[in-house]
Formats: sequence, C-alpha cells, structure tokens
Amino acid sequence: QNDISQYLTKLYRVRLGNRHAFQPQEMFHIPFEQRQIVDSQRYSINGLPCLYVGASSYVCWEELGRPSFEDVQISRVEAKPNTGIRVLDLGFRPDYLKGHYDNAINANTMTRDFGKMLHAYVYIWPLLALCSIKTKYKNAKFKVEYIIPHFLLQWIRNQKFDGIRYFSVETLGTLRDLGTYTNFVFPAQELSPSGLCRTLRNKFKVTESVSWTFGNAIKYTFRNTNSLPGGTLFLNSEVSAMYQFTQFGKIETMLNDMTARDLP
Repeated sequence: QNDISQYLTKLYRVRLGNRHAFQPQEMFHIPFEQRQIVDSQRYSINGLPCLYVGASSYVCWEELGRPSFEDVQISRVEAKPNTGIRVLDLGFRPDYLKGHYDNAINANTMTRDFGKMLHAYVYIWPLLALCSIKTKYKNAKFKVEYIIPHFLLQWIRNQKFDGIRYFSVETLGTLRDLGTYTNFVFPAQELSPSGLCRTLRNKFKVTESVSWTFGNAIKYTFRNTNSLPGGTLFLNSEVSAMYQFTQFGKIETMLNDMTARDLP
C-alpha cells in the first residue's frame, strides 16, 4: 500500500527523565547536532537518528527494559494525512498468520488474496526471522543479531520507504491483539548539521509530553469513545485485563484526547 498515513494516528514515544518536562520536539528523534550519542539499535545505525515509536505505551515500556514509571514521559505521535507514508511491514508473527489460516480452513473461507499473502510471507520469512533474533548479550557494544536489520534499514532508505513495522521480540503478544505489540522505526532521510529531519517533520505531528506518574495520579474522564484503546493485556497465560483499564490504557486515553501539533 502506497500511503498508510491514515492508520498511523495512535503511535507512542517514550523518553526517560523525571526532572525535565520534554517539549514535543524533544520527543522526536535525537537532533542532528547530537548524532554522536546515537547508539546502535536493532534498526538504527550509530550516528543515524531514527524516530522509534510503538503501537502502544506498553510495548514502548517493554522495549526500554521496563524502566521505573517515575522516570517515564510519553507523547503521542500522529502521521499527517495524505503524506504518502510507505512502510515495509514485518509486523506479522508466524503464529498470527497460522491462527487466521486455521480459522479460514475450519470455516471454509479461504480466499485467493489470503493465499497470496501466505505465499508472500513464506518468501520473506528468512529475512523476517533473521531480523527478529533476540540479542544474546544485551550490554555488548557489537551485536551480531543487528547486522541484517542494519542492512535492511539502509536498503529501505534507498527504496523510498519511510520506515519499517516490526513485532516486538521483548513481548510474546497474542493472536488477537497484534497491534499492541508492534513497533515502527522511521530513519532520518534529510541530514543536516542541526535540528530534525525535515522529511519526517513534514509527515508527523507530536503531542505535549505527559509524565507517567502525574498522568496516572489524576482522575481523567475521556472526551470521546474513539480515544479508548482496545485489546487485552496478558500478564501470563492465566491472568489478563482489558487494556483500557490498565495504567497503559489510561495514559493512552489521555494522550489520544490531546492535540498533536506540527514541530517547529
């Protein structure tokens, strides 16, 4: 699909820092004048700023290694409409497709389009698997598991893709709530001596940041039902809760009611 901007309205960006209220531009990617602090991540190369966002505040928290909530600040990132955002979609786990395949077979509703998608998935599975290996040494300076994702990130920048959607390797996820457990990475495309990538700035808006501790300390009444997150959060195989009633759901409800604005 050539433009998925209409679907990217509820993405979340988390930063750690409890003594400084981050401005919206500080909740974007690391500015170019600080490129030297950009470390190697799964889909980012040393020195190349990237905008990392999650489809839920929960997956952001997990990706950061479950930090103390007292240190968490969070903003919502929203794509501007009709901006032609193209994403390489590696966000489907094999068990998700297997679940849909089994349901289609049992209900005798297998379609040609779904069959084509399965064939395509089989073709890209080796790449997806190589990009999804958990790191053996989390504190290592060099992670061999990141080599293929780094090549892929360089490839999409040359193929006019804006980013990659990928599933979290830090969470198990579920067949029903795939979106809760996925991440997006958007690498900077126009480099400059300072500031933020003009291309990304023209495609995304950001809300004010909210302190996690303060946001969950107040009683908040949502303004519209569209702001309520759906899905289920699973603590383990036996314990679960409706996502909207968790602290993650509460903070997202607040952010979904807030207005995302253009960055300066």
